[in-house]
Amino acid sequence: MRKALTVFSALALSLTLSSCGLGNAVPQTIEMGGVGNGVDAAAGAIAIQDTTLVYDGSSLGLVASLVNRSLDADSLEGIGVNGELLVLAQNDVPLTMGATVPARNTLRFGHESEFSATLVGDFTPGTYATVEYVLAAGGSVTKRVLIVEKTGFYSDVVTSLAPVPAVPVVE
Repeated sequence: MRKALTVFSALALSLTLSSCGLGNAVPQTIEMGGVGNGVDAAAGAIAIQDTTLVYDGSSLGLVASLVNRSLDADSLEGIGVNGELLVLAQNDVPLTMGATVPARNTLRFGHESEFSATLVGDFTPGTYATVEYVLAAGGSVTKRVLIVEKTGFYSDVVTSLAPVPAVPVVE
């Protein structure tokens, strides 16, 4: 009797501890879907994450994060949309030599960033554009990216640079 009780207890414990509380309602595998509009890519040691184009009716801005996994900095030489170069800027001041992607760090465009990338043109939200990133060490990578309207989550994305005040000429 004692042996039967031990076997029954072991069997009951193994079934109780190894079973799932949701029963047959749980799928055999769980798949992650897309978490947003952004497109991911890689160029050398640079992981390019969450690329999205935001359109305000006359120009667009870029949302993206460039994550440098290398011990060496890389230089973002340019970003193109459908073959046109975006204007890269830091604090609304256009950059003439590209932007540095620091070693073991991230360069962000868009939300809460001092960097922006903009382009004046006619685009249609809900469609896709071809975006090309060119990096000095990482080479180039091209992806198709969704264009979204500048509303809601994207309402604070810089889509055009602030006008530069004229400096009076003193003679």
